Amino acid sequence: MNETLHLGITLMVISLTAGVALAITNYYTSPIIESQKERAMKESLSKVIEADSFRETNNYSEAYDEQGNAIGKVLKVAAKGYSSIINVMVGIDKNNKITGIEVISQQETPGLGAKIKESSFLQQFIGKTLEELKIKKDGGKIDAVTGATISSRAVTNGVRQAIEQSMGINQTSESNAEQITNDDSENGLDNEKGFEDDNESDEEEIEEERDEIKEADESEDREDDEEDD
Repeated sequence: MNETLHLGITLMVISLTAGVALAITNYYTSPIIESQKERAMKESLSKVIEADSFRETNNYSEAYDEQGNAIGKVLKVAAKGYSSIINVMVGIDKNNKITGIEVISQQETPGLGAKIKESSFLQQFIGKTLEELKIKKDGGKIDAVTGATISSRAVTNGVRQAIEQSMGINQTSESNAEQITNDDSENGLDNEKGFEDDNESDEEEIEEERDEIKEADESEDREDDEEDD
C-alpha cells in the first residue's frame, strides 16, 4: 500500500515538474518562433514587392513602408495550366501595377511549360497594367513561352485575376465585402473558362505542344543513339 502511494506521488511530482518545464520553455521560445514565422513570411512576400512590413488578412497581405503607409498588396491565385494547377504569388502597387510575380508551384511539361518559372518570362510582367496583361497572341504585351501557350496564358490570366481582386478590394467598402467575394469567384471562373472560349484554337495549341514534346523526346533518343555509336 505504501509502495503504491509512494509511486503515485512520485509520478505526480514528475508530471507536474514536466508540465512546469514545458510551460517555461513555451513562454521563452514562443516569441522567438513567432518572430521566425514573421521573418519567413516577410522574406517570401518581399520577393514580389519591396516593403518594410506586411499585415496578413484572409485573402491577401497588405504591404507597408517604413512610415506605416500602405504601398500595395500581395495576392495568391491559382490558374488551370496545360497539365496542372499553377499557383502564383503576385505583388501589386497602389496604382494596380505589377511589382513582381513568383510561381509557387506547378507541374507543367518539363522543358516547355515548366519554363514559366524562369525570370525571362516572369520579369516582363513587372510594371504592366490590367489592360496590358494578355499574351501577344491575345492582343497583349506578354511573350508566351515558345511551345507553351496554354501555360503562359494560365499565368497571365492568374495575374489578371489578382489585379481584378486588388481593384475590388480598393474600391469596395466593408458593407459589400461579401459581394466582392462572389464577384471574385466569378472572375476566377471566367479566367479559367478563358482556356475553353475558343475550343478550336486551344485544340490546335495543345496539338502543337504535343508535337514539340514528341520532337524533344525524339531528339533526345537520337542523341542517345549517337552516343552509343
